[in-house]
Amino acid sequence: MKRPILILSLSVPAFLLAAGLILGSFPENHFPAAGITMSVVATVVTILVSGANASKAWSAQRKGIEPYEPISAKRMKLFSNVTLTSDPYQNIQRQLDELYGKHENLADYVDMRIEQVFNYAQLAHERLTEHEEVTLPMILASQSGIIIAGATLSLAGAVALFAPDQLYEGFSGLIELASQMIISLL
Repeated sequence: MKRPILILSLSVPAFLLAAGLILGSFPENHFPAAGITMSVVATVVTILVSGANASKAWSAQRKGIEPYEPISAKRMKLFSNVTLTSDPYQNIQRQLDELYGKHENLADYVDMRIEQVFNYAQLAHERLTEHEEVTLPMILASQSGIIIAGATLSLAGAVALFAPDQLYEGFSGLIELASQMIISLL
């Protein structure tokens, strides 16, 4: 989690306490309006952050794994440069020599293609692993503090809407207690 987002998330309880004390110091009850305001702001922030995360995740998914070039088979012609002579033994020997050369070339070609297929598979696996284990979780976790702060504010707004009189009496009592303590200290 990024440091500013972490600080924002941790400052939400302090903000709620300060807002409650300020609202409790007024002669009339403003907790219902504060509750609605907190709920609306938290909802808008959560929607915006979730939309940004969804956009980033969709972009990462769309960019995702690019297909590799297809592996094409190379066709080889047999006996392409054999010239027949009147000596059957020599003809057979030339054909065998050519087959032996073609066999060596084909074996080298097959080994090369197997190595390419293995490399393609390994690269695809590494990219998939990075995409699934690194990219998408980083996108989703990057804004989790703001989502948590938004949910906390939304819950606080709901409480302020549910019991505004009790909150007002509680914070007004806190203000009176604090002011009496300050007066007694002076």
